[in-house]
Amino acid sequence: MTRFKQKVWIGIGAFVLTGAHVDFPANGAPSVDYAAALAASPKEGGEGGEGGEGGEAGRRAGPQTKLDWLTGLALVEGHLFVSMELLRGGAKDAAHTHLKHPSDEIYASLRPGFRRYHAAGFASELEQLSKVVGEKGAAETAYRQVEKKIDLARQKAPANTKMQLLVAARLLENAASDYRESVKNGRIADAHEYQDAYGFTKVALHVIERAQPVNDSERAALENARNFLKETASLWPSLPGDGVAAGDPAVLQAAASHVELAASGLR
Repeated sequence: MTRFKQKVWIGIGAFVLTGAHVDFPANGAPSVDYAAALAASPKEGGEGGEGGEGGEAGRRAGPQTKLDWLTGLALVEGHLFVSMELLRGGAKDAAHTHLKHPSDEIYASLRPGFRRYHAAGFASELEQLSKVVGEKGAAETAYRQVEKKIDLARQKAPANTKMQLLVAARLLENAASDYRESVKNGRIADAHEYQDAYGFTKVALHVIERAQPVNDSERAALENARNFLKETASLWPSLPGDGVAAGDPAVLQAAASHVELAASGLR
């Protein structure tokens, strides 16, 4: 199975899922400049179809398929989710590590999809969010705007249950890779990768939960996927996680494989 690896370094927010709430020490929050990322972004959405994606920039930006694009949106959500979990716990510095690389190249990776599906982008909403990220109440409010735009974008590219499961499998593959990279000598040595894996896994669950099965086969596939995801919960005893005892990243890779297998039996 080819592993899909796409880092998305944009945003922070209040993507609402049930997650661990733990006490962290409060830290100062460094400023983040989105100017370079947003200045290079063209106006998204509305114009052009497949033909609007041509040219060297379009090919370089990718992704080009619906599955790639929906996975990219979900990876953004994973970063937003874990950033907000950290911010809620008072770990502002840790939260900001997920905001340090606002790249026009990464945001551009979603642009072909904005054009193909006539979806509005959310660069300005991310910019507004970055301005208030140190204020939890304001960040919650600003994120609702980002979340709304991501949801609207996703609705422009409807996905059946099989595709939702494939998106979840790709998220879990990313999570397995990041978790593996976070471990050294049986402990978490790279908290950032550990946190990424947490966010991607939580959003994989949300992707599965929002799927709308149309028959018994799809309902059974989704239930199997949920059961495999339950086995990953013990991998994150706490956040931020630096120095904690590590679990086995093979659990995440196995979950990814099983979710993909569940998808393979569907049309």
